[in-house]
Amino acid sequence: LNEHMPGLDLESQTLKVQHNAGSGGCFPIHFDTDPGLDGRALTAILYLNEQWEPSHGGHITLYPWPHEKVEIEPIFGRLVMFSSAHMPHRVTPSIATERQCLTVWISRSVASTIGKDEAKAMEKNAVRSLIAQGDMASFKSFMHPLCRRLLAKAILSEEWERSIVEAHDEGLARDAALMSFHNNVLVLHKIFKKVLPRLEEHMTDPNVIRKLTSYKYDGEKGEEKLVW
Repeated sequence: LNEHMPGLDLESQTLKVQHNAGSGGCFPIHFDTDPGLDGRALTAILYLNEQWEPSHGGHITLYPWPHEKVEIEPIFGRLVMFSSAHMPHRVTPSIATERQCLTVWISRSVASTIGKDEAKAMEKNAVRSLIAQGDMASFKSFMHPLCRRLLAKAILSEEWERSIVEAHDEGLARDAALMSFHNNVLVLHKIFKKVLPRLEEHMTDPNVIRKLTSYKYDGEKGEEKLVW
């Protein structure tokens, strides 16, 4: 990976062995880390379900917004990789008797890992730059990874909420999770209120839709290169 994507500067990894038994288990939409929290850069999941059938569920769903979501079957031997900090994802309810996988979080070197304060400052600058453009905000500004990450939660709020409901039994824990989520979404809509109409314009522009297949973002150069 370092040979093909040297900018990642990957150095270490953490392995989790996961075994789930029972029915209906799932995970709500989430990110595996936050910018500045740790050095996690990539998540790799290897599925070990030899007896898996489509009716068992337990798919992993990736949400590479503004692209359409992608549902991936947990077939034995399949390896799925995605950005730990920038790819929202979930696991759908599984009715399989057993479900196994190996999860590896691959991290950057300490020298390449930014701190929490620096990450928060970068996020504020990206958001302020986007909002300052008002109704002239460029699509490229919306696709800045740190803005894109925040906007994904607001735009995907209905599906995000359903995933929380499915992942919790009815009770205080579910109520608390939903309240926290709703408050977060309200704040996001307030922050991006002035530019959301402009985003809607972009998403109905045939030229933008066509370019989505080629738009990529390089955070260092401020150019499109890396999607999520």
